[in-house]
Amino acid sequence: SEFEDGWTSLESLFATKSSLMDKLRSMFSFKDDSYIKRFKEISLNGNSVALIVVESKDSPSGKIEIRSQVQSLGNLLPTGISLQLLSDSGSLLREVKSSKDDPFVQLPRFRGMSKEKFSISIALDGNSHQEDFLI
Repeated sequence: SEFEDGWTSLESLFATKSSLMDKLRSMFSFKDDSYIKRFKEISLNGNSVALIVVESKDSPSGKIEIRSQVQSLGNLLPTGISLQLLSDSGSLLREVKSSKDDPFVQLPRFRGMSKEKFSISIALDGNSHQEDFLI
């Protein structure tokens, strides 16, 4: 899998925001080396959030498992922040939105094949940020 510039390892996020580790434990095991774990800090409408993408390394079946979440870099996400999974053509495949007291929102786990493209979009009050991926 390929990550664009600006992505950083989750370990570096914990070095500066150690309180996030407990919130993220439910998503995956940090000691599991079979996953590639990265984040990117994104600002939407003055709110700083971390887009986290976790991918399994190559599997015998060729399918790569992917998990994604948006985590508040403060206490809680703004209400109504949207995390979207988009196909290569831009079609909406899945979407989750934050409620009043959510520290994070997470897309259901999905799988893809090597060289498959997809996008993750974060949106709030008409502003959005999209990241494109190649598995």
